[in-house]
Amino acid sequence: MQEHLCQPAHMCNTPATVRSDPGRWGGNGALDEALRAAGLGAGDTLLVASGRVLHALSRQPLPSLSGVLICPTVGGTSEPEAWHQTNEIVREVAERVGGRPQFLWAPALPSPAMRASLDQDPDFRGVTGHWDVAKAALVGVGAPPLQRDSISTAVPLGSRFIRRAAGDVCLNFYDRRGRGIEFEGSDRMVRISPAQLRAVPTVIAAATGKDKAGSIIAGARAGYFDELVTDRETASAVLAELRP
Repeated sequence: MQEHLCQPAHMCNTPATVRSDPGRWGGNGALDEALRAAGLGAGDTLLVASGRVLHALSRQPLPSLSGVLICPTVGGTSEPEAWHQTNEIVREVAERVGGRPQFLWAPALPSPAMRASLDQDPDFRGVTGHWDVAKAALVGVGAPPLQRDSISTAVPLGSRFIRRAAGDVCLNFYDRRGRGIEFEGSDRMVRISPAQLRAVPTVIAAATGKDKAGSIIAGARAGYFDELVTDRETASAVLAELRP
């Protein structure tokens, strides 16, 4: 099934193609189709985010992308849960596709001193430099923070700003209208910026769960992705919420 998110324009600014996969993520399914359509070749960069869905996908069969550079979109070296350890997800994806992993040795929210040091580090700058030249990105869509049973330790759940967030893409939080949300310390976060993400030619969001319908719509409204890979149940929930 392939349909289009939005149209009326007041719902979101950037239409997003929806590819639903009845077999979930299995080989040669909707995700394979989306990745192949991105036209990645040796030397191109594919950005990869963190999260439970991306962690699960990294352990599934994926199409060959020989020689493609696989780079993380966020830091996460100090995270206790595997699905927030972006380097591990990058390593798994690179192994599946025959790509070359690029690692980001930084937490999601470094101290002010560490952030200043990272900004001067050639290795850190080399990896984050891929955010400006990537040809495609594979990201997740986070549910509203207060509805999750797992979230990056860098996210201050007590913040009144975070408490009104509808979701996030690559730790870029937004409200139900797709407007960005910042909080104390968010300027130090190791994450691709919204502007950099919007500049990537193809951004594929992989997300499942009816509880994420509003998060997906708001993320599309914000222009964080232009294609959604999901299951039929989630696709139906998204499309139902968009109907007048």
